Amino acid sequence: MAALISFGAASCGAAGAHEGTRQPAVLLFPDLPSVAEVWLDDEPHANPAVFGGALVVAPGEHRLLVRMPGTLDVRLDVRTVAGGRYTVQVPQWPCFSELDRGCTPAAEDRSPNEN
Repeated sequence: MAALISFGAASCGAAGAHEGTRQPAVLLFPDLPSVAEVWLDDEPHANPAVFGGALVVAPGEHRLLVRMPGTLDVRLDVRTVAGGRYTVQVPQWPCFSELDRGCTPAAEDRSPNEN
């Protein structure tokens, strides 16, 4: 499942930045529900919605995984540049765990033994 990503103009030489330092990049998730699980480079992260919809990352290549109950998992490879700001629109395609291996069950469909 693909996500839509757009690049916004950003200043890579911000005033006051020390020479030789690399500014982080910012991934923006404007419409991400608070129930979403976000993984960056195979590590779980707090939902960006908790932090105003932004996730600060080092410049370079990253793997994103977004899981939401009752929807297909969204996997995305992204390459960021220092000072870049990227808007990530995560599609919310419904799925059925009986048919879709990548489906995260909706809360009401999960057994009490599942995390």
